[in-house]
Amino acid sequence: MRMTIDAESVTALRHKLTEAFGDAIAFMRIQPIEHARKMKVCICLTSSSVSGLMAVIMHDVQCAEFGRVTRF
Repeated sequence: MRMTIDAESVTALRHKLTEAFGDAIAFMRIQPIEHARKMKVCICLTSSSVSGLMAVIMHDVQCAEFGRVTRF
């Protein structure tokens, strides 16, 4: 899953996702864009919890812009 969030929300997002999904997260890549005001986040899950993941993100990080969701 790919998304874009404000730079101030990165720490809150990481804490919330590791708290809610823990071992289901295979990896999370965070890359700065737009002079580090926004961050591009790529999350890979080991299970098919995409709808639950999106619900947690929408609840806690209102500035999130969701991108492509692909299955590997």
